[in-house]
Amino acid sequence: MKKHAGITLIELMIVIAILAVIAGLAAPSFNQMIRSSRVSTASNELLAAMQLARAEAIKQRRQITVCRRNAAGSACDGDADWSAGWLVQGPTGVIRVWEPPRGGLALAGPAGGVTFNPDGRLDPSIGAGCFDVLIDDTRPRQLDVAVTGRAHIEPDPPCLCADRPCP
Repeated sequence: MKKHAGITLIELMIVIAILAVIAGLAAPSFNQMIRSSRVSTASNELLAAMQLARAEAIKQRRQITVCRRNAAGSACDGDADWSAGWLVQGPTGVIRVWEPPRGGLALAGPAGGVTFNPDGRLDPSIGAGCFDVLIDDTRPRQLDVAVTGRAHIEPDPPCLCADRPCP
């Protein structure tokens, strides 16, 4: 009698059914990981904008502002909802524009933006900047810009920014 090498149709169907069950179990945690990654990416992009603005303020010896962008991306828009994107702007015009983050991200920050003086510190009339970045049920991230101009990300803040309530 000849011996056949290979698999039967029933064996193949069983393997596919097992893979479908495993994929069904993994999908919810994968979606959570994607949302968490989006929050992390937006936080890091905003941090990059702060660092660029501070460096440009020192380099150009002028005030540089990071603010919520308008729809055209050509000027600041005085709103506390930064989900529409943001930009870095100097006295001679826009330096760089960031597009709106994807995926239902909520990003809130100071309505007037953050302005760095030529020495790298924040404008004293504005004070410190605080930004909340979150999506639905993910852990929020918070970006804080101190009066000294130093910006850092708090990956698991105990509370949201002062003008918004704690969860």
